[in-house]
Amino acid sequence: MSTAPNPTRIIKTRSGRVLDQAAFEATIDAGLARRERELTSRRAKAKRAASRLSEKAQEVKKKVTAALRC
Repeated sequence: MSTAPNPTRIIKTRSGRVLDQAAFEATIDAGLARRERELTSRRAKAKRAASRLSEKAQEVKKKVTAALRC
């Protein structure tokens, strides 16, 4: 006799919500997608900031080089 897995597993979250297996998986997927968007946004902001710093460094380098030539 084999028993099939119970597809109607009920999960109670720490916040007190009661979810079935499908709703729990959907909640996890939504959370992971949200976290990925947050990280992507942070990476984009960091890249823009790094680009601005690089541009400023290039300007300073040009000014110093020009001052040394005089």
